Amino acid sequence: MATVVFPSLARAYTVPASHHRYTYIFSRPSTSTSTASTILFLHGFPSSSYDWRHQITFFITNGYGVLAPDLLGYGQNTSASGADANDPAQPTELSDYKAKTMSADIIALLDHENISGPVHAVGHDTGCYLLSRLGNYYPTRLASLSFLEVPYQKPGEGFHLDAINEMVKQVLGFERFGYLKFFVSEGAAGLIEEHVDSFFTLFYPAEADLWIEHLGPTGALETWLRNDRKAPLAPYITEEEKSTQFKIMRGHYKSALMWYRALVGNINVDDEIQAQLDSKLYQPVLMLTSQPSRLNIPGAAAGMMKQFAQNLTVREVDAKGHWIQLEARDEVREAVASKLPVDAELTRPKQVRHLNLKSLIHSPAPILHTHHITSLKSNRALPLLDAAVVGRYAYPGICCYNLEGILVTVRAADAKRSPAMNLTFPWAIQYTGALLVHAAASAACVAPVPVILHLDYAQSAEVI
Repeated sequence: MATVVFPSLARAYTVPASHHRYTYIFSRPSTSTSTASTILFLHGFPSSSYDWRHQITFFITNGYGVLAPDLLGYGQNTSASGADANDPAQPTELSDYKAKTMSADIIALLDHENISGPVHAVGHDTGCYLLSRLGNYYPTRLASLSFLEVPYQKPGEGFHLDAINEMVKQVLGFERFGYLKFFVSEGAAGLIEEHVDSFFTLFYPAEADLWIEHLGPTGALETWLRNDRKAPLAPYITEEEKSTQFKIMRGHYKSALMWYRALVGNINVDDEIQAQLDSKLYQPVLMLTSQPSRLNIPGAAAGMMKQFAQNLTVREVDAKGHWIQLEARDEVREAVASKLPVDAELTRPKQVRHLNLKSLIHSPAPILHTHHITSLKSNRALPLLDAAVVGRYAYPGICCYNLEGILVTVRAADAKRSPAMNLTFPWAIQYTGALLVHAAASAACVAPVPVILHLDYAQSAEVI
């Protein structure tokens, strides 16, 4: 959740109309121009704003605004134990989970942060259902809609689980959504809490096809949990990230599962029919899917979307599983960014406030000065600002750094210590939530010199 992962960007707000309390991550665009964009991220189950960690950091550091709420049922618990089911921030009444109400809540968050212009909204999993309704109830508040894995859902139509499972079984040869019957059962949350490690490894497995036998068929998930089975974890999830996810979701499964009770209970159909919602989406729409697999009906998502989205782009990313924003994080970021307007202000270097590089600082160091900075995309030099980034070592000569797609060239300040000025010694700086330095210089180099590297390229927000 917001307060766990991005505490410096975390906020909380209670919506007056619904009395729903939300925690969320918020960062304003780094420019005030008319094209400055804010991106709204809507997560699914069993997740929180933490699921967008790779996208959030990327877009903030590139100057865009971000609002990523912990959706209803997931937010900061006010109890000391973090497991109080009666916490008013985590309602368990079905009526609280009406899409009309939750859509209004999201608009209230935008209004609270004085975001009056349309935002670019991105949803995943159950967040795609809320995204669909935002597009119906508040079309003028969305500049574009990006659906990850789950397509747009037409308003006013019921969800008939048995019929859907039977239809999918005829096509794929197995039930795909049998786990929903367990999710809406009375003891589901308690069983998940008792076997949370078993649950997590099934939902984030190294082998996506595990879902064919152990998630899709009716009763399979409950059997998996009662037997406390475990599977190898997907490579895009670290043990530290798993622990963070446990901390975030502890005590929240009962309220989070209310989304599925609302879906299977069809509590939104009457509201949507009475509102006479337009089912068409007139903004640019992006549908991102994983690679074709036994879990998916080929072309189904695109087919469902084409009849409603007038400006539709369908893209397949290099991912085998459901969590494409984690598994194919770079492709997802690039695809979402492709729907955003180009703003010259957002492409200019900006100042760093903080970089978490304590582990990289070893000793006092001479200062290097930047020579120039070149964007790999535009291949043109950009002006430099006065900021500082710490590197571990500098080799004599010219050192090149690759910082999230930006090529930075620096020259040593002391020519006496850099006799081989014509040599280039590349390093790679990989961006993974912090900045990790990996030396890749030639073995022929003389001993490395510790440095504090002054870069002109930096960002306006904290990078955690």
